Formats: sequence, structure tokens, C-alpha cells
Amino acid sequence: MDRTSAASRGLDVTPLRCTVYARTSGHEAVDQSYTSIDAQLDTGLAYIASQAGIGWQPTGTTYSDANVSGSVLERPGLQGLMATIKAGQVDVVVVHKLDRISRSVTDFSQMMAFFDQHGVALVSVTQHLNSGDSLGRLAINTLMSFAEFERDVAGERTRDKIIATRRKGLWIGSVPPLGYVLQGQRLAIKEDEARLVRRIFERFVSLHSVGLLAQELTEQGVTTKTWVTRTGKVRGGKPIDKVYIYKLLNNRMLIGEIQYE
Repeated sequence: MDRTSAASRGLDVTPLRCTVYARTSGHEAVDQSYTSIDAQLDTGLAYIASQAGIGWQPTGTTYSDANVSGSVLERPGLQGLMATIKAGQVDVVVVHKLDRISRSVTDFSQMMAFFDQHGVALVSVTQHLNSGDSLGRLAINTLMSFAEFERDVAGERTRDKIIATRRKGLWIGSVPPLGYVLQGQRLAIKEDEARLVRRIFERFVSLHSVGLLAQELTEQGVTTKTWVTRTGKVRGGKPIDKVYIYKLLNNRMLIGEIQYE
């Protein structure tokens, strides 16, 4: 007998301890009084309250991660939720959408295996999905597979656009490498930076040591490329280290080649 029919007949229903997990990946304004996280948590708690007739009870604790990508599982809020599940204190996890848990089919499958191991059901409010039954599990797996396929297709389109643009000799990206400046959508040599690049190559030939070269440039006060973001913030201008020099010495753009594949 399922929980719904038992409740409708007035029989005792074993309480289910429910919690809500919320996540955002985009940056929100810090002065917002009601954020997307707040909305997700409120929706989840309201749904739990609507299921009180079949024994759903809020644990009193919710979990969230703000401005964290769904492509990784190492999130403070999610790790806290998993610790609570391991402690046997949760029966149902409610989310606004499945992708709040993960955007990767592989990671999502890992999470579902973890939930199954501890007898926990995952419920998506807006998608009306519940992993507690076989049909819901099938729908969840299908939906996640299509979601990842859609992201892969979007990624391929973006890569194709980048390749086509660079084949035409046009720059697409954020900041040009040291030695270049943007003129329209093409790279042009920036003489003061170009002189620095030539000096770095010449000194490396003389010293035969990236470590000694990095030390010399630091002592001379030489820094990495400086630029201003669209919001007016100054970036770069840091001491040049060995990693920076390695990348510089192996950057084929400094001999006029643009890689597109």
C-alpha cells in the first residue's frame, strides 16, 4: 500500500524527514533582499508543507550554494547535505530543478547512487519528478541525459564559431597576450610590450634558466600585462613568475600564428 492511499484511509503514516537544497551559478547583486536562493528554498519548503498529509516533515535545516557551478560536487552546501544524509537524518531531498544538484550526467548518477545507498529520495518540485518510484527514476535519468546533450551541442557551436573566427585571423577571447593590443577584432603589435617580450626571449637564451629569469624580472619590477575590465577594474600587473614565463615562451602567437584547433 502506498503512502497516499494509506493517508487517505486515515492510517498512520511513517514521518519522512525532508530538507531542501538550492544553488545558483550566476552572480547576484549583493543588495538584493530576496535572492534566487531564497526563492528556491521557499518553494521547496512550501512543497514539503503541501505533502504533510502523507507524512512529510521539514528537518528545520536547509542547504544552499550561491554562485557555484553545477559542474562540480565540491560545494560547501552540498557537502553539508551529504554529511547529514550519511548521518541518517534525511529521507527526502527537495530541489527546485534537477540541475540544482548537478549539470553532469556522470556526477548526477554518482549522487543518485549515494542517495540510493542511504535510502533517500530526490524530488524536483517544478518538474514533478520523484526518484522514489521507478517511473520517476526513468524520467529523471532521461531528462538529465537530454540536458547534458543540449549543453554539449551548445559547446560545440561555440567552439565552431571560435575556430571559424580565428581562421579569418580575427581575435576572439578576452585579453590579448603580452605584446599585442586589439584594433577592432584584429591583433596589432604594442611596441612597448613587444620590446619586453623580445627581452625576455633574449635573456632566457643567455641565462638558460626560467627561475633565474623570473628572479631578474621581479628585481627589475617587471610585471604581467595590465588591462581594464568593462566594469573599470584594473587587472594584471603582478610579478612575473616561472609559470608565466613558460607560457610566454611556448605561445606561438608571439611569432604571428593563431591557433584555432
